Amino acid sequence: MKKSFVSLLSLCLVSTALLAQASLTNQVTATTISNDIDMYCDVIDYKSVSFQDFLAFSQLSTNGVNVGYGQKFEDFYLGLYYDGILWDFTGTATGDAYENTKTGTNEMSVLLGIADMGFKLSAEVNSSITKENDVSGESYELENVDKSFYKVTLEWGGLTFDVKDSTIKPFAKFYYDRYNYTGTSGVTYTESYDYTDADNYTKTVVDNKLNARNFIYFNVGSKFDLPDFKEAQQGLVVRYAQNIGVGLNGESVTTVTGK
Repeated sequence: MKKSFVSLLSLCLVSTALLAQASLTNQVTATTISNDIDMYCDVIDYKSVSFQDFLAFSQLSTNGVNVGYGQKFEDFYLGLYYDGILWDFTGTATGDAYENTKTGTNEMSVLLGIADMGFKLSAEVNSSITKENDVSGESYELENVDKSFYKVTLEWGGLTFDVKDSTIKPFAKFYYDRYNYTGTSGVTYTESYDYTDADNYTKTVVDNKLNARNFIYFNVGSKFDLPDFKEAQQGLVVRYAQNIGVGLNGESVTTVTGK
């Protein structure tokens, strides 16, 4: 295991060419020809990878990283993936007001293959938080606008059933989404201070979560590998999705005023 991860580190440092395809879990080549990078972290096709021991790839940018690792062990299979923009910051100042926005995108997956089945847990976070400070006369306002998106996914697949010359590969997916925005409006938190009375200022807090939305999705289906396309790892995919909205709107606006 230690030797494998040493090899992984060396490969990540000296070789990024392997990622030229840049397509994970059939996102790019789903309807054309697939390769190991498409399949190594996919619950349906991870058993079809051609590498003997392990696969590793990496791609670096000025503010992000894309890395993946898959290995065949004696009793199980392990696939790991991470893709993220680690930091992205913008800020503007106008008079006595200052606004800054921090955004980031992070996607990570862990696939465990055991007993001919694949179990995959994934998490995705797309954060966008804007903070604004505004001083005007005898008042001061601090506003926080959250337009982030969160997603957690659990997938199952890997079993195969041969029917004549075709292969059926069932799968299931359950995921939870949270949006901290509706349209262009985000979840806001505002603190306002009124210093008209210098000895006894007034503070008002407004917590608005009306724009938060929560959803649960359940998705089942099967991939059919047809005899004429098996060699190219192509197939027909049939899905059934059931979407359930939970708390379409978030909590109501809460306003508190005090000294």
